[in-house]
Amino acid sequence: MVRWIPYPFLRFSLALIIGILLGIWSTETPIQLLWGIVAFGLLSVLLGKYLYSRGAWAGTFAGLSGLVALIAIGWLYTEAHTPNREAGHINNVSASITHLKGTIISAEEERANTWRARLAVSHVRTDSGWLRAPGTVVLYQRKDSLHQPLRYGNELLVAGIPRRIEPPGNPSAFDYRRFMANQGVYHQLFLSGEDLVLSGHSPPNPIRALALQAQQAFADRLAEAITQEREQSIVWALVLGVKEGLDAETRQAYATAGAMHVLAVSGLHVGIVYLIFLKLLGGLRRRPLGRWLFALMVLISLWSFAFLTGLSPSVMRAATMFSFMVLAQTTQRKVSTYNTLAASAFLLLLVNPYLITSVGFQLSYLAVFGIVYLQPRIASWWTPKHRAMDWVWQLTTVSIAAQIATGPLAVYYFHVFPTYFFLSNLLVVPLATVILVGGLLVLALSVISIPLSDLIGQLLEWIVWGMNEVIFALEQLPGSRIVDLVLTPTQVLLLCLGFLAFLAFWELRKFPYLLYTIGCWGALVIIALGISYRWSYQRGFTVYDVNNSSVHSLYLGTQRTLIWEGEEGWNADDYGFQVLPYEQSLGFRPTTRSTLSDSTLWHTTGPWRVCQWQGRSVGWLKEPATFSQAQFRPLRFDYLILSHNAIRHLEDLPQGLEPGLLILDSSNKSYIAARLQTDAEARGWAVHSVPQSGAFTATW
Repeated sequence: MVRWIPYPFLRFSLALIIGILLGIWSTETPIQLLWGIVAFGLLSVLLGKYLYSRGAWAGTFAGLSGLVALIAIGWLYTEAHTPNREAGHINNVSASITHLKGTIISAEEERANTWRARLAVSHVRTDSGWLRAPGTVVLYQRKDSLHQPLRYGNELLVAGIPRRIEPPGNPSAFDYRRFMANQGVYHQLFLSGEDLVLSGHSPPNPIRALALQAQQAFADRLAEAITQEREQSIVWALVLGVKEGLDAETRQAYATAGAMHVLAVSGLHVGIVYLIFLKLLGGLRRRPLGRWLFALMVLISLWSFAFLTGLSPSVMRAATMFSFMVLAQTTQRKVSTYNTLAASAFLLLLVNPYLITSVGFQLSYLAVFGIVYLQPRIASWWTPKHRAMDWVWQLTTVSIAAQIATGPLAVYYFHVFPTYFFLSNLLVVPLATVILVGGLLVLALSVISIPLSDLIGQLLEWIVWGMNEVIFALEQLPGSRIVDLVLTPTQVLLLCLGFLAFLAFWELRKFPYLLYTIGCWGALVIIALGISYRWSYQRGFTVYDVNNSSVHSLYLGTQRTLIWEGEEGWNADDYGFQVLPYEQSLGFRPTTRSTLSDSTLWHTTGPWRVCQWQGRSVGWLKEPATFSQAQFRPLRFDYLILSHNAIRHLEDLPQGLEPGLLILDSSNKSYIAARLQTDAEARGWAVHSVPQSGAFTATW
């Protein structure tokens, strides 16, 4: 059987996570009931300890009661850390807000067209005056001459009406509102620099303020030593965690090669720092007090690196994880690595329960658990005779173990699998070590000799250039990635449960675990067949919500035709964020997305474009037209799309026209769409305004 006794924090963490998830998913929290469960659980633990000598049942009951109590504590803890459930929170202010007063709590980030920063609001002004309403608002400033640079700790008076972050306008699209809500942010405000008044400077956390200043100074020094922009952005990302300079092409190449984790400073980079000091100072651990001196120096190094990156959350999580491991090794107690990792996760979730929703947090811990458990077992399959080959094999098995552990969740989130991940990691991980050490040398030598520092920077630039060229070459290899992979949450759960059951069977050689594996993966196959069957017989019509564009599609099975007309024509970014996720969920593949030609579906009848599709008629009016009532023969449309402000008043449409549903797409100006919606509702027409209500989709 599986022994849980050596892993108390693994049990505690799982119970806490269940409670946190219940707290996140619940709309109402039964606080009194939960406190009652906590009290009963703690009492059971105390009584169980007293009654333990009378039978094993008492200890088992006490242990289970304690875990149930911990679930309740996780739920209550999540409730306490959900800002908008506080009565005085800005999200619960019913009056109209005209001004904000608060403090900048993040470094300013450069976006494509704006600058972004977070404002911790302390007070808001309404018609009745100023009132206390804490909360966080994301500020966006346009890139123009009025832009006011913002620093961490700036105290501001802001004129503007904060808007609630809207849910996604298209099905299956990334839910930015939920993403920000998990960080305690519910509002955003677009403004100009003239809407800001700097009233003071008082950093909430002086240490973080100093870290951000140091990060900026280090970034400036690296920019002086490394002159090429692409190589400079790679070093910034790898050494300092500054990713704003990375262009889309570079991000795509590294993602395709399965090496994107190198550009996100986290566990890999903190692990490199740890291994460097282990090689340099590991001998200290053989002396009486040497292991404590070693632990102290490693901890100082890990947290100094975290300071170097501006105390970014991902690096602080990784530093916490490695700190627990260092302390556990230093005590020379037989402490399980799994228990140590679980203890670090437990502490981090106590600090911020919403960390469980962070993709980085999930993948980091899965990768580490996978490496700790799977890598030694995979590596034992083969023992190379040559040292160099053994090094290659060990690094390859680390990549395979991490990929197996994170694969299902990574596919669920990103819908892609990099097929050459093991090749890219053979190159990238060693070079990442060289680049990280080189970047730190550039900064350290700047104090001693700027020319020597610049020389190291030039060498570093060539190394990064070579790494980039190889990554871009891997991207061009045939089959470099498998795209459009779709997994539902149920499929991910079955895949993971089946894998855990298989590992249990492999370790314990118990036949029931094999049956569990077959059951989970059999259910997974049945679900996949059901989804494939549904895809084969689906048919429908969708009008997407894409700013200033008329975008709609008709589909049958896994084939579809997509119409895209806008001010700037086809936009790959908008397609990737707004349209592609839904198409992936419907099973459309690159080979089938353009199979149906729109010329065979749409035909022109006067000013109308008309389509007869699977027993439904769709009309589309996209250009202004003058209708002659005498010449007009009434047309019957199940769906009528109005685009590009072609109609400004419903009176401009021919008499006798009564569509089954009037659809106003996102190419119409908002005030025109609002007017047409009001007029249609007054006539008793069914109407759907895409700018107001999001995408429209119909299946039959």
